[in-house]
Amino acid sequence: MSESPELASVAELAAAKLGLRGVTFVGKGAFKETYRVEDMNGRPLALKLVDRRKIGLDRTEREISALKRCNSDRIAKVMDSQIFKAPDERVFDLVVEEFLDGGSLDDRLKTRPFNRSEVIGLAVGLAQAVRDMYPLQIVHRDIKPANIMFRQSSPEPVLVDFGLVRDLSQTSLTATWQAVGPGTPFYASPEQLNNDKPLIDWRSDQFSIGVVLGHLLTSRHPYQTDPTNSSTGIYAARDRRGPSAEFRVAMRELGLPVVVKMVNPWPVQRFPTPDALLEILKS
Repeated sequence: MSESPELASVAELAAAKLGLRGVTFVGKGAFKETYRVEDMNGRPLALKLVDRRKIGLDRTEREISALKRCNSDRIAKVMDSQIFKAPDERVFDLVVEEFLDGGSLDDRLKTRPFNRSEVIGLAVGLAQAVRDMYPLQIVHRDIKPANIMFRQSSPEPVLVDFGLVRDLSQTSLTATWQAVGPGTPFYASPEQLNNDKPLIDWRSDQFSIGVVLGHLLTSRHPYQTDPTNSSTGIYAARDRRGPSAEFRVAMRELGLPVVVKMVNPWPVQRFPTPDALLEILKS
């Protein structure tokens, strides 16, 4: 994430419209910027400004709808959403969410490594998050350390940023002719990397979680063959070559073959349901 805000003045105006104050820049992604704000009672909240020039209205509406449907402590909670027109006529979607004061997994990785026990705890929490989405037919499609956050009061992970969410009950917003589907390539499943839409479901998120876990444990993508080039992992995943021999050995030595199954190149070979995955992780 860049630490250079571009929409600070817009955020101030938007916050004033919503009756919020104490605007502080947090970070930004490709389509949005996030600011910490407070309501009139001093409660911290996250104000997200989504630039409609950079992402379609349909995707934003789908993200907000998905978050409002997810009544789960493991999913960021939406408090409000509105449309805002800036003085220069730019149009933004404003999303007010719970402010997660424990930082992201990405932040934590910059300060210390994670041990095996912590990785298993994280795996259980993330599997529970996708289980909460499973009945709603929602696929996050961008699970990665930057989108895994925490509350200071709890070690449980919380999924954020549903900008690439896939609602399996609705028509896909991704063009069939695109060679690569939405997602962050390093963490994306083979079906995403090949835009193989019929194969995308919760097991695509399972793959991404497996990559997160594998990277935490080995500092490499599970498919990576060249230790100095992480791109080899992405290309191998795209070509469905399967986890590297070194990764399989590492997981066997750690007693975690579950992660190898999670990152199988074919969805049908991964765990069929979140409950099946949780049963193994908890055992």
